[in-house]
Amino acid sequence: MRIYISADLEGVNGVVSYEQVDPGGALYPLAREWMISEVCAAIRGCRAGGATEIVVNDAHNRGLNLLPDRLPAPAHLLTGYDKPLSMMEGIDRGFDAALFLGYHAKAGTPRAVHDHTFSASTFHDVRINGLSVGEFGLNAALAGWLDVPVLLVTGDQALCEEAKALHPPVETLAVKEASSRYAALCLPFEVSLQRIEQAVQAAISRRQQIPPLRIAPPFRLECVFQKTEQAERASRTRLGRRSDPYTLIYETDDYLDLYRAFLSLYRASSS
Repeated sequence: MRIYISADLEGVNGVVSYEQVDPGGALYPLAREWMISEVCAAIRGCRAGGATEIVVNDAHNRGLNLLPDRLPAPAHLLTGYDKPLSMMEGIDRGFDAALFLGYHAKAGTPRAVHDHTFSASTFHDVRINGLSVGEFGLNAALAGWLDVPVLLVTGDQALCEEAKALHPPVETLAVKEASSRYAALCLPFEVSLQRIEQAVQAAISRRQQIPPLRIAPPFRLECVFQKTEQAERASRTRLGRRSDPYTLIYETDDYLDLYRAFLSLYRASSS
């Protein structure tokens, strides 16, 4: 059984501040250790659930957070930056299931730790077929396009509510409860690791009951930028059309094409 893991940092237990998620921050080294611990707990759960191959995509920042010598076999680590599919690099139809670890809620979510969609300084909102989505929705829909079900997502309570609202069959595990964008009530760390391992094993055991998230084509992507200058830069890619000073629209019948277009617009707007 092949399992794909996309691992972010903002949703990891104990992480609440910019100093923890910025690789240059004074508190980042400890947050990185917590991320590694959560990923290792998930790998243990995968092994207990019968996984024979695990691919872990380091999906935070430049993808240089996890350490290959710290991840137990049979996990393969996809590390580094400028990945063509970013947070979903390495996903393909050959995987039996996917897990999202340390995820966070979409931009504009109240009482959510570090709510944003790919970049807090870039996107005000991202919509697919009129539905506002965050990183969970964007990424789970790509997995679904490839017939890969996302079994479990971990993060704060706001992220879990967002995931359940979009795709009720998905399993969720809240390791902290946000009281503001920069504060949360966190589980005891050893308890959270035990729960992650157990939740992963349990989700794998019922994988036949969790279908992939499928959004029906045709697809209409709307990227609402924070600033007009970002929309202007993105429009130079000639991907889609500008519907107002802040918004670009891209339409396609292929979700993989939509995802690549989204990443191109994001990268162009930030250049």
